[in-house]
Amino acid sequence: VIIMTMTARRLKLNEHISAADMPLYTSLVEVNEDVDSHDHDFIELAMILRGNCQHETLYEKRDLRCGDVVLLRPGVWHAYRQCHNLLVGNCGIGLPLRQRELAWTQDDPHLSYLLWAGPWSGEHQGVLSFRLEPKALYRCRRQLEILDELRHRQEPVHRSVVLAHLLLLLGEMGEAWTSTNAAQVIEQHPIHPAVHDAMALLEKRIADAWTLPDLAANVQLDRAYLARLFRHHSGLPPMAYLNRLRLERAAAMLLGTQDAIGNIAVAVGLPDANYFARRFHKHFGITPSQMRREQSIHDRR
Repeated sequence: VIIMTMTARRLKLNEHISAADMPLYTSLVEVNEDVDSHDHDFIELAMILRGNCQHETLYEKRDLRCGDVVLLRPGVWHAYRQCHNLLVGNCGIGLPLRQRELAWTQDDPHLSYLLWAGPWSGEHQGVLSFRLEPKALYRCRRQLEILDELRHRQEPVHRSVVLAHLLLLLGEMGEAWTSTNAAQVIEQHPIHPAVHDAMALLEKRIADAWTLPDLAANVQLDRAYLARLFRHHSGLPPMAYLNRLRLERAAAMLLGTQDAIGNIAVAVGLPDANYFARRFHKHFGITPSQMRREQSIHDRR
């Protein structure tokens, strides 16, 4: 296991691609000082393995201790303050991995809320927090250590081996989330195929000028019925889900590319630059240009 000091910088998944050529990043990070605000272009699962700190986002401050887990969606700014003897286990999951190898998790009662709808539903603002009991924490740490060892092997590692250990890690976390947040979890029925297809369409054709009738016609369902099903499974109406998806994709592009902000707005289906900037600021608490400026500051450090 590689122990390293976390520094205040932007985290990009393409800097940490695993040996199995999967968009997955793992590490155990010893934090020796406060970590300034930073963000990332992947889904991050951060486990507190030792010590304590105050975790800061744009929306809240939360005290974390051994056993706490924070899940952050791409583009969410966060910081670690008042760190004391802190050891953090990180697992970064690229969106292509979630959309490809992990697409089936939309149908899993433990993982669908965790990896898909939960972080953006309600007032979560892209962040979920929960706790692992000691035995579950031990098992999660063990899987993370194995994944980190596989990532640093010199010889090729079969993708299925990496994926198997990732699923064991995610399974533990999914059960922990469900057991400790039962009141917040959407009723656990398999996701309706039409909702699954609608989500896939929105992700694949994010730049299209979608309306609810268009989406309903594509999945061959009555629009009112689709809206009810979609809200039931994701916690959001279809167009609200699309709006958050667009902003998330835009944040990832701002962090991971040098594309002009106007081009990014067009690419995610929000071609009106002023409207895009207003929606982005309302959602993330920062404008696209400010996020790009912060990127330059962090990259120069």
